Amino acid sequence: MRNAGKASLCGAMLVLLGAAGDSPVPPASPGAPGRTIVLAVFDTTRLDEFGAYGARQHVTPSVDALAGTGLTYEAAFAPDSFTMPSHGAMFSGRLIGTEGRLPADGSLVPSLTASGFRAVGVSANWILDAGIGFDQGFETFTNVVDPETRAALASGRENAERRRECATGRAVVETVRSALELVKPGDALFLFVNFFDPHDPYTPEEEARRRFAPHVSVSGHLRAADGSLTGFFKSAHSLSSRQRRDLRRLYRAEVFQADAAFGALRDLMRRLGRDQDALYVVTADHGELLGERDQWTHNIGLSEPEVHVPLVVAGPGIPHESRREAVSLAGLREAIERWSRTGSWEIPAQPPLLFHHTYAGNDVGLDPLVATDEVGLVEGDRRITRSAAGCRLFERAKPYWREMPCRVESGMGAQMIAHLNHEFRSRVGIQRLHEWTHGAPSAEWLRRLKSLGYLAQ
Repeated sequence: MRNAGKASLCGAMLVLLGAAGDSPVPPASPGAPGRTIVLAVFDTTRLDEFGAYGARQHVTPSVDALAGTGLTYEAAFAPDSFTMPSHGAMFSGRLIGTEGRLPADGSLVPSLTASGFRAVGVSANWILDAGIGFDQGFETFTNVVDPETRAALASGRENAERRRECATGRAVVETVRSALELVKPGDALFLFVNFFDPHDPYTPEEEARRRFAPHVSVSGHLRAADGSLTGFFKSAHSLSSRQRRDLRRLYRAEVFQADAAFGALRDLMRRLGRDQDALYVVTADHGELLGERDQWTHNIGLSEPEVHVPLVVAGPGIPHESRREAVSLAGLREAIERWSRTGSWEIPAQPPLLFHHTYAGNDVGLDPLVATDEVGLVEGDRRITRSAAGCRLFERAKPYWREMPCRVESGMGAQMIAHLNHEFRSRVGIQRLHEWTHGAPSAEWLRRLKSLGYLAQ
């Protein structure tokens, strides 16, 4: 009954969106289409669900097919495990810490539109809208979550999360179809889409549920009516093995659903005559914890399942290969701009930096390392993070890097922390790092910042 109700409600939502799926697709121009760049972000999607990264459940056939013709990065890292800092880094090319909106200067979209691109954006993530400046530079930007529901989500109104379930990848593609009717086939196009299906609640539509989660023992609704996860976090340790597996199955079905939407998007690009010469950049803004260290969801810290993300690039001039070098999503802006000008692709060769701010009310879980702000660095085959509670060291493995013993005072941990501190001082700056703490870090965190030279004694 719950699925039927969801289908009915979401069907009505598509009508409100303008029944774009029934709109005719304009015929492709007989001439060469304009340059096309598609940046597709799978929200909250784990690396280990993709066949291109070794998964065997055939969850992502559309992205896997793209990877079969393009470039796959083995070590791509989101700069944080939350929507705004990660998207902000992709579009601005720099860490934005805890800032609540996209920087007003130096963003990807205005840069592309200045060079002749028409920019269209469609997001199912309710946070990405004009309120945080995310629409800057776009000719058309649509959030498929209706304004009333976005306001309800922002204020924590009851059952707002359940209303948001209508914002599926299918709705994103239907909205893209309608928006592109206003773009001439010969125009250069930048298209940004965010598929939000894998984000909780894990409530896949019938086809995906039937395929990956036909007989589950749990609800995919983790949150209370007001949107809080506190109750789930407190009780998650008592979940049985079957319940944990079933939550993973529901999540997997949502990833499949998002991949199907990406496949539909490529079909649309083919019908518009844009697919063959398009640059596709497919990634995730962050991943998702599904019980590792008894932790769930994301925005908890800088763990492997949260920040180690897929990155697949395909199109003209892109080689078919797998690359080992560690890259940051913050490098996508420069790489996309370079391709738009020269047709060549290269992500800047800087060691990826990571920064996670622990927000009030989100410092839950059993891991003392996320009790305060956490910073990190990826270099070569190792990654380190540190907070006031200590450090975590990771060594390259597949698909996720394995955790190794870490000591702040000696050995590899001490060496990498010294490099981490230097990189943050030179590339981020002491004052900016201090501002990210919102002026209210813990006393221990301040003490450590001072001891490391970030703050004056």
